[in-house]
Amino acid sequence: MTEKKMYEKMKAKFPNVFLQRIESGRTGLGIPDIAYTVSEKKSGWIESKVVKRFPKTGVVKVPFRPGQYSWITRYCCFSQKVFLFLWVQDKLYVMKGDEIFVSYTPYSIQNASCYDGLWNRVDWVKILSLL
Repeated sequence: MTEKKMYEKMKAKFPNVFLQRIESGRTGLGIPDIAYTVSEKKSGWIESKVVKRFPKTGVVKVPFRPGQYSWITRYCCFSQKVFLFLWVQDKLYVMKGDEIFVSYTPYSIQNASCYDGLWNRVDWVKILSLL
């Protein structure tokens, strides 16, 4: 799995949602991967991350690049419409706003996620309702 494949899957599953990848060295430091607009009053940001497997320590460290986590925490002061789509070992976890952290234990990832499901069985209708 790659962040690009996650984006392509979202693009295919959300044909009526405006999704714009923001991957450029010219953008501000830490801006998330995807800007989305569902409707006039429903828009926000999605940061996609991939972790191949749960580490032996049990703690998943989100591979944020410099500036990403601080951007998310600053943005959350204004709006909760920022999501982390975290793919770990064939499962998608979706965290929203104040539930986005730099690391998760198996227990905390379950509590923080507003959606989790096996990648090959993702409920895209449910995820769309969250956005």
